[in-house]
Amino acid sequence: MAMNRPRYSIVVPTRQRHETLLGCLRTLVDQPSDDYEIVVADNASSEETRAVCESFRSPKLRHVRCDEPLSMNDNWERALDAARGEWVTFLGDDDGLMPYALAEFDVLTAIHGVRAIRWQYAVYTWPCMAVAAEANRLQVARSVSTRFVGWREALTLMLKSGGSPAPMIYYGLIHRSLIDKARRSGRVFDGLSPDYHSGVLFARLAERFLSTDVPLSLAGLSGRSNGVAHMRAEQIASNSIAREFARLNQRAGFTCHPDLPDCAFNSATIVGLDPLFRGRDRLFPQDPEFRLSPEEVTAIYLRALSPDPDTRAGQCDRLRQFLAARAPAADFEALLARHGGTAAPTGVIMNGGRPGITGSWEIVDTAAHGVADVHAASLLAARLLGYQAGAIPYDLPPEKPGLLRRLRRSFTKRVRRLVRQGSHEART
Repeated sequence: MAMNRPRYSIVVPTRQRHETLLGCLRTLVDQPSDDYEIVVADNASSEETRAVCESFRSPKLRHVRCDEPLSMNDNWERALDAARGEWVTFLGDDDGLMPYALAEFDVLTAIHGVRAIRWQYAVYTWPCMAVAAEANRLQVARSVSTRFVGWREALTLMLKSGGSPAPMIYYGLIHRSLIDKARRSGRVFDGLSPDYHSGVLFARLAERFLSTDVPLSLAGLSGRSNGVAHMRAEQIASNSIAREFARLNQRAGFTCHPDLPDCAFNSATIVGLDPLFRGRDRLFPQDPEFRLSPEEVTAIYLRALSPDPDTRAGQCDRLRQFLAARAPAADFEALLARHGGTAAPTGVIMNGGRPGITGSWEIVDTAAHGVADVHAASLLAARLLGYQAGAIPYDLPPEKPGLLRRLRRSFTKRVRRLVRQGSHEART
């Protein structure tokens, strides 16, 4: 007999991070709901990971392990295979869900037409954060702004400004129908940024999605975070995380998109280009807005050069080679003179981590509150925001006037046409 499908699957890919996984799973098993499952996709970790999972003795939790290390793409794809829920979200093993998250999933998924949801996550830096000066901080948004976003708006913003305004399955919630639709044409996770890649796919396939500033999860940044290993590479003396990520990608054949320079840049805009180009090739290949010339690509990279002279020189050499191979007549030195800039600092916490309020954001020193893991950080964040499950006042504007009426009219016309067609076929 087939098992009942849970409403939500919360998927936690993990590799050798049992220390932070414990706090992550506490934020999940404590959710006041029964209609969900937790899938821990263990990427060949040591036995401590299994022990952490078994310590919860929860029927909701499944530990699914592979025997040899996989690339992040392959482990995430395997993790998605194991998920059974109607809706799916991914969390990192140092991340956490807010205490009210599952209740709010019920609220948001009930909005008509929603198949993909993106939220603005809170940020928590663990005491073991790889960059010690940024440890023990919590950053939360005090905003309830919520709206529908079209796919073109989201991907254009990604192209021009970087970041991830698209509905990633990582820090987002995706309906099973979109996952199935994506998989009919290939993988969900591909390239060098599997989370961003999923966002591009689901934005285009959903056509529009719900985006809210209300934090439903926390992005935890710890001593072994992949994100920190790449964002702050110049400040980490022994970057074994980034090296293993590259080695496993290379072994599995995941390389940079051929229309892009294959060189390291510490820039959110550039991180988004590889998944954007891959999604374009797969789903909207003829769209001129997302077909950039080699000169345009080079200009984007030049605006994000490293401030370190040696790193900058190496980047320029790689970009010069890239442009010469793809557009021999282009003048690299002229592009460098016009666009050559320095990437903005990439601190993971605003204002250098100084506690206080900036606009709608609040930054807190978590050590002063006795917080030592992401579970305690999620409880502190909920207290700071004062949100009660099922009672968050989302600032969701009404649908355009007359839209529902027009949809009903269109549906009625289609039904009448089908009825007339059926009557004609019956007479003949």
